Amino acid sequence: MGRDNAVRAVGFACAIGLTTGGVAQGQDAAGGDQARPRHGDHHAAGRGGAHRGPIVREHLDSDPLADAARAKMRSGDLAGALDAFDQALQSSTDPTLLRDRGLCHEQLSQPYPAIDDLRAYLTAMPDAGDAEDMRAHLARLEQATLGYSSATTDVPGDVEGGASATSKGEKTAASHKSEQADPGGDPPSLRPEEPMEDISPGESPHDDDPRASPLRAGTGWSLAPMFSVHKWGASPATLALEPGGAGPSFGARGTWAEAVGAGVRYSTSARGALLLELAYEHFNATTDDLAVVSGLSSQIAFEWRFPLDGAYTDQVVLAPGLGFEHLAIAPSSPQAQGTSVGAFDPRLRVGWRHMVASAAGLELSLDGGAVNFFAYSQFPFASGSGSTSYFVGLNAALVWGL
Repeated sequence: MGRDNAVRAVGFACAIGLTTGGVAQGQDAAGGDQARPRHGDHHAAGRGGAHRGPIVREHLDSDPLADAARAKMRSGDLAGALDAFDQALQSSTDPTLLRDRGLCHEQLSQPYPAIDDLRAYLTAMPDAGDAEDMRAHLARLEQATLGYSSATTDVPGDVEGGASATSKGEKTAASHKSEQADPGGDPPSLRPEEPMEDISPGESPHDDDPRASPLRAGTGWSLAPMFSVHKWGASPATLALEPGGAGPSFGARGTWAEAVGAGVRYSTSARGALLLELAYEHFNATTDDLAVVSGLSSQIAFEWRFPLDGAYTDQVVLAPGLGFEHLAIAPSSPQAQGTSVGAFDPRLRVGWRHMVASAAGLELSLDGGAVNFFAYSQFPFASGSGSTSYFVGLNAALVWGL
């Protein structure tokens, strides 16, 4: 009887163990359905099935366009890096792309877009780990380019200061976002071309941009009082009164003249301007000269300017043009009759302009051309033998943008 009871107890314990194990296996199976997706569920989700949790892949994977842009920048392909940064910013709002593109602009000596990008980065991420370093870097770049820093309170039109507080920085960030938000539009233009674009004072993206001056990259009028010294190949009096005669020596006073006048320019683009000049010219004379000569010197030309820096502070100017000389000749002899002659003179001017302020500068240039004097009764081009000559001029001018 005791043996039967022991058998019954062992059987009862086994039954309880089997029942408990079955329940646990059922719970594990149910919990596994919730905790671990089956292989088939991955395929179902890939075909549009319900999403079971947050996707973290976008935080783990880097942007291929951003990686390519930074790789090109490290390798020295700065132009290619700019293109890649522009493409990356069309599909990404990562502010660090603006920072890196700004540094790329700076290495290409393009300070204005560099300032825009660094301002936008600091506006978007004022508390970034490198924000203080980038803010100091931006301040140095602004000071060297604009003459002030947005981190100070002396910014024109801004009494608060601070790169992260200026409305200009917010406007810049908004402009970058608007470029990125239009996937169907044209991609942003390559920044290296921007310094050569036309910038008028009313349309400049920078209200305080010194390049908006008509003497830099803007359009508009400018005025230039000037003084010139001309050396002629022969005395106009000799050519007019003694055609074909031997001209005086190089140092003869009658072959030197001074001119005082002014030039008016209208800048049509960042690279060129129409030029009109008019000056009173007087030839040096002594009692041995045949006559006293004076008159008007004028020219119309097109001025090409080639900036030596992004801010147009120093420029090389080249101005091919056509001049006209009107000279009145008063003979020294009372018996001789005075006369007037004219001369067309194709001429070329080469010079250097240094801007000492936003719209004011100093210009030095060399001028030269050929002249063919004629009496007005023989206009337009008939002249006596030996009337062809040349001149070389040295010019100094003060230029102001209006």
